[in-house]
Amino acid sequence: MAGRYGCRVAFSGFDRQLIGELRRTGATWQQTYLVQRILRAISKTSLFSQYVSSAGGMSADLPRVLSALTSFADGGQPSRALVRGLCDGAAATVQRVITQWGHHQVLMDLVVALRDTALSIADQQRPLDQQKVLTRAAAATVAARLPEVRSLVDAALAGAWKRAVSAAYVDTLADELACLAATADRDPVELTDDLTRALRVHDGLDIDMFRRLLLPGLSAYRVAVVVHGTTELSALEALHPTAVSAPVRQPERLGPRLARFARRVAVRGPACLVACEVQAVDTRSAARAARRELSELLDQYMAGHRLIELTLGDDAFVSRVDSGTARHLQTHPPTVQRAVPLVSQWPPALRNGLRMAHVARTTEAPLPAAALAWAALEASGLTKREDIAAALSLQAMRQQVVEAHRQLRRGVATLPGEAREHADDLLRRIDQHTGSDEFGRVRDVTKWVELLLPVQTSLAELLEQVPPLAAQQVLDWSARLADPAECARWLEDRRQRVETLLHALNTTRNMALHTGQFRAFGDLALGVSGSLVVDFTLEILGNWYRNSTDALPPARVISQLAVRQRDVVAALRARTGPVDLDIGWLTSPVRREPPGGRAGHQVEPRGTAKRDLATATDLRRG
Repeated sequence: MAGRYGCRVAFSGFDRQLIGELRRTGATWQQTYLVQRILRAISKTSLFSQYVSSAGGMSADLPRVLSALTSFADGGQPSRALVRGLCDGAAATVQRVITQWGHHQVLMDLVVALRDTALSIADQQRPLDQQKVLTRAAAATVAARLPEVRSLVDAALAGAWKRAVSAAYVDTLADELACLAATADRDPVELTDDLTRALRVHDGLDIDMFRRLLLPGLSAYRVAVVVHGTTELSALEALHPTAVSAPVRQPERLGPRLARFARRVAVRGPACLVACEVQAVDTRSAARAARRELSELLDQYMAGHRLIELTLGDDAFVSRVDSGTARHLQTHPPTVQRAVPLVSQWPPALRNGLRMAHVARTTEAPLPAAALAWAALEASGLTKREDIAAALSLQAMRQQVVEAHRQLRRGVATLPGEAREHADDLLRRIDQHTGSDEFGRVRDVTKWVELLLPVQTSLAELLEQVPPLAAQQVLDWSARLADPAECARWLEDRRQRVETLLHALNTTRNMALHTGQFRAFGDLALGVSGSLVVDFTLEILGNWYRNSTDALPPARVISQLAVRQRDVVAALRARTGPVDLDIGWLTSPVRREPPGGRAGHQVEPRGTAKRDLATATDLRRG
């Protein structure tokens, strides 16, 4: 039976029905936390610093560096600097896993191989042909070890599912499983529904069932969409073996179910209904895969008619071939009541970047979107990846501290009955202290940090009731802010992760330009990450230009923030007491000397700038 489904918008990991079923069936803390962390990581509505590609993992970084090494060995692209950056980044990722999971031989061998390759390729005196031979050997080493890495991830899952492990252990495991799920294009909404249904039916989840639900095998789906701009695509069967079409006014030629679908879709002007078969892991993934196939199919027809425009409609009719179950998926892009510009004036140096960012966001093909995202940064004059990564790590720190408060609210919303009432009362006390507005947004970040150093009574009581993901983020930041050395390590770790992602985006841009490549490993997640990194960068620049009278070019702004990040890290490493940072002002244009007279760069409130900064993330995320 066909159902009609819109695009559900929710905070991944905090679905009330799923959390309720996990609670009812007695899921352990680490099982619930693992599920929530994975769902958050694979959702494109997540924060940039919490999305799967910016968090990173061996399961994504190693195949990506393998692709780069192979490409360099074959054709000398990407550049030596990018290959070195990807090798260093992958080595750091593997080292993080070693820290949590122990010194497994396969991991230690990979770290040595990647670091040796990075050092070798940095030698500009070595002839290119010799470099290609070395990179081909390194690629073979990585390829041979990938099955062992997957087995290690499976073993870690088995351990975490059955026994109590640390939150850091689960975080590392969640990063790896999220990479695998995102690479397979597992949809977070579909995964949430599948997990909820399985918990209801089976009164619990064993590890095998969880693994099958998280990473199901490919199934055949038949997907239909409307193509606007023509009533017929001739010779379609010669271009795609499973594709069929019919004029949208004569859909009966494709069967009664597609006829009903066609009548529900709004059509203006010439249009036809096109269906094809794809392999996918779930219904929404099948819809995306089919749109990609058909979009590439339309390249042929666009080349034959230079003055027309052929576009795909938003709706899709997806039916599973083996069972016949079908759904009408509708896409409803997010809207706002009142659109607000990034800044109220036009910084001339930002115009080109804003234009490219808009083009990247409206590009449906993931690899070109990722390439255009890097082009948007370049158009703003931002080319130093190390500076961008350092600046973004500062903003990520501020963003995650504030997000810890938001996730408390999401966690409270999942509680049942009387527990919800009591939690709401505790949350109101916290909001009164932090001066949160009617939407629960923290207006005074400093007041929120006061509750974290140490965790105050009302907050501690609330943490015992909310789901693990909400509680753990508060506990993590309470621990980091109490330990300057740990806070410095987090900033540097985040900088390194972001820099690895920027290497990947730049590599994607170069490969797309030099080879015309439009598909690559993990490109779906990379396309989302490209948009998120541009949005995150514009968020910083927008706040800077709103609160500064200096017309600095974007590159200078990012450079100054990169210096600030390094100074902050140095000051934290030298400090022994709790962190003394004005978290809400880490990326502000106004500077003051920190306590103790060290040459840091912290921010002093100026006018209404503090309010603007506190809501900047909310405005950017709609």
